[in-house]
Amino acid sequence: MMSTLVGILLSYLLATLVSLVLLYVWQHRRYYYLGFQLPGMSLLRNLRFLYTFCVIFGSMEMLPKKLVKFVEEERLMHPSMTKFWYGWKLMVIIFNPDLIQKTLHTHLQKDTSVYGMFEPFINGPGLLHDNVMARWKAHRKIITQASFTLSALKTHLKIFHDEANILADKLGLEADKGRTIEPEHVVELASLSMVVRSLTGLDLKIQQTCVSKHPFGGAVTDNFEVFVRRMVKQPWLLNAALFSLSEDKKRETNASRKARAVAEAIIARVKAKVLEENAKREETTRKEGKASQHDLNLHGNSTEERLERNSSHSKSNSEYVPERIENILENSRDCNNFTLENFTDTAPLYNFVEVIIRDQLNPNIPQQDVLTFDELVSEIITMLFTGMDTTKTANVIVLIMLALHPTIQQEVRFLLM
Repeated sequence: MMSTLVGILLSYLLATLVSLVLLYVWQHRRYYYLGFQLPGMSLLRNLRFLYTFCVIFGSMEMLPKKLVKFVEEERLMHPSMTKFWYGWKLMVIIFNPDLIQKTLHTHLQKDTSVYGMFEPFINGPGLLHDNVMARWKAHRKIITQASFTLSALKTHLKIFHDEANILADKLGLEADKGRTIEPEHVVELASLSMVVRSLTGLDLKIQQTCVSKHPFGGAVTDNFEVFVRRMVKQPWLLNAALFSLSEDKKRETNASRKARAVAEAIIARVKAKVLEENAKREETTRKEGKASQHDLNLHGNSTEERLERNSSHSKSNSEYVPERIENILENSRDCNNFTLENFTDTAPLYNFVEVIIRDQLNPNIPQQDVLTFDELVSEIITMLFTGMDTTKTANVIVLIMLALHPTIQQEVRFLLM
């Protein structure tokens, strides 16, 4: 009797599941019809691909090799574009540059099911995945004009040179000992320091005070591993309810808190600098007895004037003293306690964080035109996250390629000498 009831229940559940699947497919029939018209792998190859990535995933280090092999094979069979089905989701990979350009010009919406997975870590919608175009364009304009004009980029070269010298001295000490090293961790510290100094004007002494990991770098690593696990190794965690019950949810939350703590510390330091400058300006104005509207503005100049100053300013940053590198390595810590102590302001030019904070303090600017505190936190995390990751990846690849090609390495060394 019991076995009969269990059989009936299982049959009912199976029929319900099949009905729901058929209903879903019918509601999205145009999506699936057009998807199957695109060039791409066959259904059998698609199943083999999913089995390779999801069942016999292997280590995280193997993922790039598998992806490169997959892309190379697909490019030979489908030169312009290819597609594969990741469960019920259609994934399209475009190889043709002209087709990529046309697609980006006509379709700016980002898939929230993928990019939205970064929102908890970024602490809100940032430039990475914001689909509100008016807000995205406004934020992008502020950040671009403040930190990515040609004049601003020229001032970053000194920062890159300083940090590269510190990194070279670190690697040089290891090379003198004849050791084989994994460069990712030290390059990550250098990359993060470059990005922070360039975008915020603060020198956090990251390379000098961190041995292996900075809190922000560790948070990025944890978040990315959770993302890859959900997307590739354990796709059932794409379900929000199941993910909320997993250990990865706690790991994501912890990474988000660390990233936000770093962003808030940066905002606090930059805001303190702005308030100090305003107080000095007020005191100077009182002493000189001037009462022009420009001098009495305790909240800084207009955005246009600040951006003008940013474009024209090229004062160099503080010099790095290479003689202290051995002491730095011996006395360095793991950066687990993130504080504002010993931070220095290395870039007097205005950056996007300072521009936004000055706008927040200026009562003459409508609040709807100013980023809120949470939006600023989100954009700082976005810029540090994306900037550090791309810079680290590029630098690590360069080091590996130089190590694999000693002849070219010697030519580069000759040019530098």
